[in-house]
This record gives sequence, structure tokens and C-alpha cells, in this order.
Amino acid sequence: MNKQPFGVHAAQISDENLLQIITPEWVDEGMIYNALIADQDFDQVTARLVRIKNSIFRNCVFTKSILEKLELTDVRFENCDLAGIDCMASTFQRVEFLNCRLTGAGFPEASWIDTYFRDCQADYLSCRFASWKRVLLRDTRINQGDLSSSEFTKVKFRDCQMTASDLSNIRFKEVDLSGSQIQGSAFSVMRLRGLTIDASQCLDIAKLLNVTIE
Repeated sequence: MNKQPFGVHAAQISDENLLQIITPEWVDEGMIYNALIADQDFDQVTARLVRIKNSIFRNCVFTKSILEKLELTDVRFENCDLAGIDCMASTFQRVEFLNCRLTGAGFPEASWIDTYFRDCQADYLSCRFASWKRVLLRDTRINQGDLSSSEFTKVKFRDCQMTASDLSNIRFKEVDLSGSQIQGSAFSVMRLRGLTIDASQCLDIAKLLNVTIE
């Protein structure tokens, strides 16, 4: 199995093995398997307990859709617009988001396992009470996001913007924020153990401790 940097397992998907589907059905407890879905508009779709496996969504729109308790395995989103989507209590395993818009998207109580974000816009992302395990975010923007009250294990933020975000009450374990912008973000002072930061970020953390560095 291929791996992204930082031990994240990559989704194993090839266009050659997929069936192109023009209009998949979004119904409760539905299934989408081995599908290539491109240039489709799923604006304000509503469904629960949909299982999606070994599929690619390319240039698709999901704005303001409500898709609760999704189960995604080996799925890739390429150049998709998921702004304002609501995916409460969903599970994402070996899922990739490449150059996607996630502004204002909601993933409360979600489970992220071996997930990869690259070149995404996710300002105002809401992802409280979530579980993150082996997740890599690269060149992704999550300004004014809410990731609070979550558990992060082996998560890497590489060259990301996370200014004025809520990172409080997070349990960190092998989490690397070095090289990313965290100005104005909120952390819980008693829960900084397990977090790696760089020298420039020490000034932001020092403010939380009321420490002056001269």
C-alpha cells in the first residue's frame, strides 16, 4: 500500500478500474462502489448512512448538502466544492481531498483515518468532537475553524494557515504544527503535550502562558 508522507496510507484508486456514473442515487443507506463521477451538481442533496467505496468524485458540487453518517473508504475528491456541507458523525478512511473547497463545511463527531488534504480552502471548517488518526494536511487553509474537543493522533499540518482557529480541548499525540501559521488560534494550556511546534510559533504559545519573550 502506498503511503503519503508522515505515515498516511494513500487511497488505492485507479480511473481504469472505475465505472463512470452520470447520476448516482443519494438515498438513505445507499451504496456507491467502484464509480467515477465527474462534473455533477449535488447541491442540497439529503441522505443518511450512504456507503461509498473505491470511487472518485471529480469537479462535483455538494454545497449545503446534508449527508449524515457517511462511510467512505478509498475515495478521492478532486476539485470539488463541498462548501457548507453537513456530514455529521461520518467516517473517512483512506480518503483524499485535492484542491477542494470546504468553506464552512461541518464534520462534527467525524472519524478521519489515513486522510489527506492538499491545496484545500477550509476556512470556517467545523469539526468538533472528531477523531483524527494519521492525517496529513498540506498547503490547506483553515482560518477561523473549529476543531475543538477532538483527539489528534499522528496528524501533520504542513505549510497550512490556521489563524484564529479554535484548537482548545484537543488531546494531541504526535501532532506536528511546525511550519504552519497559527496566529490568534486558541489552545488549552494544559493540553499542549504531544504537540510539535517551531521556534516562530513559540511566541504564539507563550501568549497563552502569559510569558514575555524578549
